Amino acid sequence: MKRVLAFSLCLCMFCSPVFADDLKIKVEPIPTFKIGSSETRFGALQFIGGLVLQSKHEEFGGISGIRFVRDENFIAVTDKARVITGTLKRKDGKLHAIKGEKITRIKASNGATITGANDKDAEAIEVVGNQFFVGYERNDRILRLNLRGRKLVADGAYLIDFTPYGFPNNKGPEALAYDQNSKKLFAFAEYALNEEGNQRGFIISAGKVEREFSVKHRDGFSLTDSHFLPNGDLLILERYYNPFAGAYMRIRRILKETLFSEKPLDGEILIDVDGNYAIDNMEGLAVSKLEDGTTRLTLISDDNFSRNQRTLLLEFKLLD
Repeated sequence: MKRVLAFSLCLCMFCSPVFADDLKIKVEPIPTFKIGSSETRFGALQFIGGLVLQSKHEEFGGISGIRFVRDENFIAVTDKARVITGTLKRKDGKLHAIKGEKITRIKASNGATITGANDKDAEAIEVVGNQFFVGYERNDRILRLNLRGRKLVADGAYLIDFTPYGFPNNKGPEALAYDQNSKKLFAFAEYALNEEGNQRGFIISAGKVEREFSVKHRDGFSLTDSHFLPNGDLLILERYYNPFAGAYMRIRRILKETLFSEKPLDGEILIDVDGNYAIDNMEGLAVSKLEDGTTRLTLISDDNFSRNQRTLLLEFKLLD
């Protein structure tokens, strides 16, 4: 009980002005998901609102992973090893604003800010109890972060080094998901195919890679995030970009009964949309519960710090 209370107090620090720099995020509502249409159902999902996020802060952008830590409080990581936190506010059940926004820098185990171009590309985050796990590309690895005082600092005793696996440059650990049933961490490369042409994934236990598995590769999509549903099924978020047709987004649901199969994982496509919808470079996926007990999916896009892209926050209800 004391440990849980202590962690709750630590999480409160994310919304405290002493934890990090202030970050003012301007929001613009996204009234409809399909451009020019008022329909709300898309595949197995129902659109329940969205926001375009903007900020004048020079380090805002590049958001690649997001999780909820307590109620509506979220934590997100960026391509420049920054952590963005805040609280989502709603009006009539729809996203309305973000309050208490903060931004801070992830520290290495020696307390120095992670700054090297090959070291800071944070792409995924998972929260497990009182620990934060972050996946990095380029220097392909997973670090465990701890709160040291009011800073998030890498734990020098924990390192999953993926260098020996030979991922293509900038295509390494992109998604992390913790399975409450098996107590194992699932990690996925963004676009690293095995000899059979399927996406490579890894099951991690006790700080070590336990075994490698794969996800059925479809249509040239990259795997950008993952999250377990309350019932134990796994969602994977996928992205495809074509310079002529634009962005595509897809979510697959992998049944829990198949997670430890020797065959490539695959499952039902819940949603598959293109540039005719309010999407961008969708890279972050978080799962949470609505008051009525249904499941909510929150997605966020990585604007790559480009003026030609947007940071979008989208929310859907999962229709079982």
